[in-house]
Amino acid sequence: MHSPKTLSKIAGLTLVTVAVFGTACERPAPLSSPLTGLSLDAVAAGAPYSVIGDCAQATIIDPGSVSNSDGMLIQRGTVFDCPLTGDIEGVARVVLNLTLRNVGTPQVEGRVFGETILLVTKFFGRTDLNGTFEGPFSASLEEVRFGTANTRRHGTGDFSGMVLQGVAVQNPPGSGTEVETGRIVGREEP
Repeated sequence: MHSPKTLSKIAGLTLVTVAVFGTACERPAPLSSPLTGLSLDAVAAGAPYSVIGDCAQATIIDPGSVSNSDGMLIQRGTVFDCPLTGDIEGVARVVLNLTLRNVGTPQVEGRVFGETILLVTKFFGRTDLNGTFEGPFSASLEEVRFGTANTRRHGTGDFSGMVLQGVAVQNPPGSGTEVETGRIVGREEP
C-alpha cells in the first residue's frame, strides 16, 4: 500500500506532468460551437477543436508505482480521470508514465509518456454520439511547457475514422489545466 506522502507526491507529479492535452491558448473555450448540429462528415472536414482537461480535479484510479534510481524519479502506470470541457466534453482518462531528473527544483527535466482516452459525452454540442478518441503520447517536459507536444488521437464508435491532431500544453504552467487545440482530420479510409 502507498503511504500518504507517496500518494501526495504522485498527485503533485501528476499535476506537473499530465500536460499532454493542449497548447497555450489565450481565448476561452466557446460556449456554443459554430459546428453544433452539423453532420459528423462536415465536422471531420478539417474543423478546428479545443479541449480543456482540468487535471487539478483529477480522480486517481490507480496510483501506479513510484521508485527512485540513480537520482531519477520513475513513475509507471498511474491512471487518472480529468473532467474534459470545450468542443469535446466528457472525461480524459490518462495512463501516465514518467521519468524525471532534478525533481523539486526549477531545473526538473524528463519525459512523460503513456496513453490518453477521451471518453466523449458531448461532441460539438451533440449528445447523441458514442465513442472515444484514443492515442499514445510521448513528450519531454520542455515540449509540454512550450506548446510543442504533438498529439494524435484516433476515433472509435461513432467517431471511427476521425483523427484529432493537436498540440498540448499546461496553461498556465503548474496549474493542472491542460489545453489541447488542433484540427480534426477527416475520416480515414477503412
